[in-house]
Amino acid sequence: MRRDEGKDGGTAGGNWARLLLGMAIMAAIFSGLLLAIDHLGLMVPPTGESGDLSPPKIELFEASPDEIRPGESSILSWKVSGVGLAANVSIEPGIGQVAREGEFALLPEETTTYTLSAANSAGRAEARVTVTMLAL
Repeated sequence: MRRDEGKDGGTAGGNWARLLLGMAIMAAIFSGLLLAIDHLGLMVPPTGESGDLSPPKIELFEASPDEIRPGESSILSWKVSGVGLAANVSIEPGIGQVAREGEFALLPEETTTYTLSAANSAGRAEARVTVTMLAL
C-alpha cells in the first residue's frame, strides 16, 4: 500500500476532502441555507434561486369570468413570485396545494370566494377573488 492511500484505496487527501465537504453540507443544513453541489464540487444556490429569501408576492390572482350562471365554468389563474423552493402555495376552499403559477377550472354551485395563500420563512401573502353565481 502506498503511503498516501487509506485502507479503502482512496487517497488521504480525497478522504479529507469528503470529510470537509460533508461538514460544510451539515453546516449549511443546520444554518437553514439551501445549497446544491455544482459540477466542480462547489456549493452554490440552486439554479433560479438566490441565496436571499424574500417574502412571497402575488403577481396575479383572478377568475375569468368572475360572474357565471349555473352550469357555467370559470378559470382561476395565479402567479406567485419570491417564494423559493420551500414555499407553501395553496388555494382554498377545496383546491389545496398548488404550483407557483397555474390555472384551475372551476364549476362552483354558488357564489364562492377563493383565497390564494403563499408563505415562506420570510413572510406571507394572501389574495382573494370571488366568483359570483348569477340567477338563471
